[in-house]
Amino acid sequence: MKSIVAIIICLALLGGCSTLTKSVGKNRILTVSDIAYDVDKSRGYTVYIKENSLDVPYLVLTKKYNGNVLLLRKSLLDELQLFNDYSGYYPESIVDKFLNEIFFAQLDPKLRDSIAVSEIAITAESSLGICGLDTELATRKIFLLSYTEIGREAQSTACVEGIPLKYFMDDDSRIIAYRQNEATSWWLRTSYTWYDCSAFGVSPDGTVGGGGVYYENGVRPAFCLMPETPIYEDTINGAEIYLIRTK
Repeated sequence: MKSIVAIIICLALLGGCSTLTKSVGKNRILTVSDIAYDVDKSRGYTVYIKENSLDVPYLVLTKKYNGNVLLLRKSLLDELQLFNDYSGYYPESIVDKFLNEIFFAQLDPKLRDSIAVSEIAITAESSLGICGLDTELATRKIFLLSYTEIGREAQSTACVEGIPLKYFMDDDSRIIAYRQNEATSWWLRTSYTWYDCSAFGVSPDGTVGGGGVYYENGVRPAFCLMPETPIYEDTINGAEIYLIRTK
């Protein structure tokens, strides 16, 4: 009889330990890498970030971008931008300066300090106008995605910049982006090397092609956070969401 009671007590203790373990696991602080698309799609791979005091959704695309977590704004910025005044070379272009100066200043100050400096591949200026294949590396906090990263196949007018992202490879219609709820064309950072004054962009229907840098297109900022950056759950308009912890 005593042995039966002892067994029952042990089972009860084990059950309690199991419940405690689940509870602790459930309540642990999540990090931005936990909800990345290539880690756990079930969590929605979306986190909200403050821009000018407004909470804006960003897609958490991968935890493997130069060792950090890559975020991409879900929708385009309200303002359209030229790629540049003439040259298709990305560094120090109008859109590059806008992202790292004006847009960067719109982010929450504590978040700005958490953004990692990313090393990105870009088309070398020497490749422009001759369909060259040379690339170089640049370091940026805020940047545009490349032709390669959105899953487009290599071609003679587009240098290979980085590696394809699983998020777009799983569904290529995901390159379509919206500005004020309307599908709108948006810039990539990749030069269209047939000319020296063109860059690639995504059209409203998802077609990818080259265009003059002096035209206005939508802008979709991307940047990286360190994997251990904490996030927390909150509610916006009755929906449960994740926010970056910047308190």
